[in-house]
Amino acid sequence: MTHDTYALPKGTILHGKSFVYQIDKVLGQGSFGITYLASIKINGALGSIDANVKVTVKEFFMANFNGRQGCTVTSGSQDGMYGYYKHKFTQEAINLSKLHHPNIVNVLEAFEENNTVYYAMEYIDGGSLDKKIEQNQKLSEKQCVELTKQIGSAVSFMHDNMMLHLDLKPSNIMLKQNGDAVLIDFGLSKQYTENGEPETLTKVGGGTPGYAPLEQISYRDGKGFPVTMDVYALGGTMYKMLTGVRPPEASDILEDGFPLQELTNSNVSEHTAVVIAKAMMPKRSERYQSVMDMINDLSSESPFSNSSHQASKEESTIREKATLLPMPERINIKLDRRGRGLSYEIYMNSKICNTVYTYYNKEEKVDEDFYGGIYDDVQKHLAKNGFLNPQHWERESSTTPIDEGFGFDVSVDFYYSDGKTFSRNVPNAHPDWHSRLLDAVEKLIKETSLKKQVDQVANYLNSDTVPVEIRKDTSRVDIMYHPFGIFRHGFFNAHISPKTTKGIEGIFSPKISQKQFEQFLKELAQMDLREMCNYKSFNKFDSSEPPEELNIRLFDKQGECYKELTRQRICGHVYGNLAGDMDELRNKIIEITPQLKEHLRRKVQDEPKSGFSFFGLFKKK
Repeated sequence: MTHDTYALPKGTILHGKSFVYQIDKVLGQGSFGITYLASIKINGALGSIDANVKVTVKEFFMANFNGRQGCTVTSGSQDGMYGYYKHKFTQEAINLSKLHHPNIVNVLEAFEENNTVYYAMEYIDGGSLDKKIEQNQKLSEKQCVELTKQIGSAVSFMHDNMMLHLDLKPSNIMLKQNGDAVLIDFGLSKQYTENGEPETLTKVGGGTPGYAPLEQISYRDGKGFPVTMDVYALGGTMYKMLTGVRPPEASDILEDGFPLQELTNSNVSEHTAVVIAKAMMPKRSERYQSVMDMINDLSSESPFSNSSHQASKEESTIREKATLLPMPERINIKLDRRGRGLSYEIYMNSKICNTVYTYYNKEEKVDEDFYGGIYDDVQKHLAKNGFLNPQHWERESSTTPIDEGFGFDVSVDFYYSDGKTFSRNVPNAHPDWHSRLLDAVEKLIKETSLKKQVDQVANYLNSDTVPVEIRKDTSRVDIMYHPFGIFRHGFFNAHISPKTTKGIEGIFSPKISQKQFEQFLKELAQMDLREMCNYKSFNKFDSSEPPEELNIRLFDKQGECYKELTRQRICGHVYGNLAGDMDELRNKIIEITPQLKEHLRRKVQDEPKSGFSFFGLFKKK
């Protein structure tokens, strides 16, 4: 039998609690129900009349489980699967009746008859959004943005009332005659308490491929109130509106990346494309964390954010038509003002620490390592300000003349795991001729967390002292001394920690108490690196040979592993006498490090007679 065989015939009367309904026709059928167009009848003592009001009536009917005898729905069992989904259908009507929003369908009542459950709701006479997309092939960006605001407002209202939709897609959105969107079909919706706990033990439904994120199919309650699932589906709905095709499944996006080219081919603005891509990120932590965050971002720079603004044909054709680059694995940024102001070099890596260098001239360069990869606010800034658009940089022309007014070196380099690179390098950039590129780099620093890091490192240049930074959670200190970067006599590598139980081959690792370790940290913190070594040799790297170098690294033990907290690197002159520029600092380290001096004295005895002593620190007899 076909599903049509099971539908109630035209003219069937249903008796609700408040109204009487007469079935006019079938509007649609699914796995869990049949939807009818019906008329409200008004009953009197001598008869009934048509109130001339059309409503939608939804009947619970499991296509692969139920049958019908006359108007009565039949089932092999009144419990088990049938009872479970019947209860869920009733709960859907109750939950939906609590929501009063201009873009959410209104429910009149729910009632039982014919051995099943019905609920009546307002009839939306404009057809579904999916049908409109099919008729027009796709929608304009202006239409999409306006409809998304309406849909987003409805979904956000649901979230404020602790309810998830979980099946947001164009076929579940109806359009009124005036074009306004109305959200319908709450079959997979789920109600939560104010504490983020589900009101029922039913599992989250798997959703619809293309609109459901990866985690939805295997999501289990107890993991909070996952609004990012609806954020993902709203992004997928926008994708369908703008391209006319169903979005790729979440597993395909995870494997192949988000298909920005499809949006570009549909003349979608770069800003809107980036909003959709962020909403549909495979990792939920990288998506918008609320629907309103997404809507606000969409509105902030959209050419259609003002409803009274009428976009001209010329404005529509001027939109960027570029293939956006994915977020790079590594980013290098350089702005060298050639002695005309603070210069910096920033090396960001998505997987390990970032390094920031600052200087007024290259002979006096200082640096610091920071942890956290390419920060979220940096990624957002890159996306919103055109850094991922190759054409952004093609408007600048390189120049190499050395003349008055020239002298800034500026570069931005993107590196990808597949070996691809994207670079924009302008040596001797002119502040007027290359203002776009210079301003873009300056803005990136000033408007993101990179500013705090650059300021922190620049403070070392402006300060009279450069202290050794000691973190409270320090549980191990590593000190390595390279005389001119070569493993000669005098080289030492020390691990200092009260938790060290045995020495490590090739590494000085004394047994010390917690009290000795705390005293060592106190004395280390009192050192002034700037005072200890020649100012011009501080972090000097521009040489053809490795400089004399001292590394101080601090760690915190987490379980069986150590996590590096901070690192300070001091470099001396490459050329000069054997004493170098760091005698005082090196000797001070040796004096305060428990038992290191005695260890080095013993090493000196083993030096070959023709070899160097430890740079004069210990005299041979």
